Amino acid sequence: MLENSTSDLQLKAMLYRQAATILGARLVKRTLGPQSEDPTARAKYFAGMADKLEKSLMYSGVPPLPDYQYDKVFEKGMMANED
Repeated sequence: MLENSTSDLQLKAMLYRQAATILGARLVKRTLGPQSEDPTARAKYFAGMADKLEKSLMYSGVPPLPDYQYDKVFEKGMMANED
């Protein structure tokens, strides 16, 4: 089973996009007696899942926190007026 790491999500998004493209190329409505198959709904589903995964990939990383280590710049009595 695939984990939800960035590379796995990219792979899933690519597979959903490819499935949507293949089904989109074969948009032929088939009918056999009372039964019919319309692949447009399935192609829209795969395209929607690919969009959802690609959008989640844009926000999957957490930026590194900046390093706030610095020397002290304030000293005791530095704001006192010495006129």
